[in-house]
Amino acid sequence: MNRREFLTSILKLSALSVIPFPLLGDPAAEQQTGRRDFHGTPLPVLGLGTMRLPLFPGTKRINTEEAKRMIDFALAHGINYFDTASNYRHGESESFLGTALSSRRDSCLLASKLPLAGIESPGDARNIIESQLRRCRTGCFDFYMLQMPNSANFNRILKLKLPELLQNLKRKGMIRFAGFSFFDSPQTLERLIPLAPWDFVQLDINYIDWELCQTNAVCALLKRHGISVFAVDPLRGGDLNRLSPGSGTSPAEWAFRFAASVPGVAMTLCNAASQRELETAFHALRKPPFSAVERNTLSQAAARYRENGTVSPCGNCCCSDADPALDTRSSVFCPLSIHPKRRELL
Repeated sequence: MNRREFLTSILKLSALSVIPFPLLGDPAAEQQTGRRDFHGTPLPVLGLGTMRLPLFPGTKRINTEEAKRMIDFALAHGINYFDTASNYRHGESESFLGTALSSRRDSCLLASKLPLAGIESPGDARNIIESQLRRCRTGCFDFYMLQMPNSANFNRILKLKLPELLQNLKRKGMIRFAGFSFFDSPQTLERLIPLAPWDFVQLDINYIDWELCQTNAVCALLKRHGISVFAVDPLRGGDLNRLSPGSGTSPAEWAFRFAASVPGVAMTLCNAASQRELETAFHALRKPPFSAVERNTLSQAAARYRENGTVSPCGNCCCSDADPALDTRSSVFCPLSIHPKRRELL
């Protein structure tokens, strides 16, 4: 069997797999309050990501009035978790949030990430974090992540002692909870977990790639270690907006309810480009948990979409059939081939 035949067989097996996602916590209480307990901190079931904030047409500038209305809607509906990063919205996201939340910072949970490119020393990393705190007009990040540690940068993370740096910042009160955003193999995750007492990991989760991209194995590993998962990009970069697995439910509702129902997921993140998208996600997560019939419907639809080519390869792993990326690792998983549009989600 040659490499292409092997990849084809993997695709077919994954297409036939069943999606297992028992619920966690007390679904009735979570539906009523919209919150889950996270190490003593009430965490909203839905958070707002800022990588797709609306821009003025033809520019790289955030439409601040529209974006502020989104934040007002979020806070009015109990969504007080805001996720940003230094590379979001052409570098404007952190500064925008700092201004928009300045008078309401005490009632918000703020998250950002340490970009790993260009860091040559622990001092560089410390300087970046301090500059992010200034842009966000805060003295502390509630949640802070290493941005996409993987097998390619693993040794550099060790050399720079970045996990230790985050733990030190926790002790100094500059970070409350430390974690990392992740899209790599379970084998790489096994190497990252012992480096620090991680509080959470942010993962790209959607029902199409659940089996094919080993997201199920990654989630199971984190659950086994007691590490909470924050789900991001349930709509798979917008791909799933055009698919309706069953009648009576919108595509976005299927996608967000799936991500929120995965074992170990403490929060689902919506990178909304408009208030309407945020409202859709909000109403989706107020619906009752999946029934057995709905789980079966979604599982069959996911297999059908993958098998008949309705959804194109994700570009994240072996389903892309990208030989250069495959050559970089011992398994068929190839996160180095993540498409740039989806990479920055993490």
